[in-house]
Amino acid sequence: MAEEWPAAADYALTMLFVLLGWVLFRSPDFTTAGHVIAGLAGLGPGLAPTFSVKPVLAAAAAASLLTPSTQRLVEDGWLQPVSYQAIGLSLLFVMCILVVGAGQPNTYIYFQF
Repeated sequence: MAEEWPAAADYALTMLFVLLGWVLFRSPDFTTAGHVIAGLAGLGPGLAPTFSVKPVLAAAAAASLLTPSTQRLVEDGWLQPVSYQAIGLSLLFVMCILVVGAGQPNTYIYFQF
């Protein structure tokens, strides 16, 4: 029987697969995808962001792996639903949806094939 991987390794491999899949699926060709992936890995200017992604990714990974899940916080009694907060967040959510939908529509990606 094979040994099981640590949960963090499973999570990291899944995220890596998903992120690389997004890049490949969104790029117009493999050359562009290669530049984006190289830029994300810090291997060249390519299409990489002008700021360093590594600290942001490290902070996000640490926060997701080291902090308890919201389910755990609810079970332990730290998060309790409050009606006025739910109303405010619902209004904020509706405003975000309206702002996102206000721009020029993007072509559905499957129509590009």
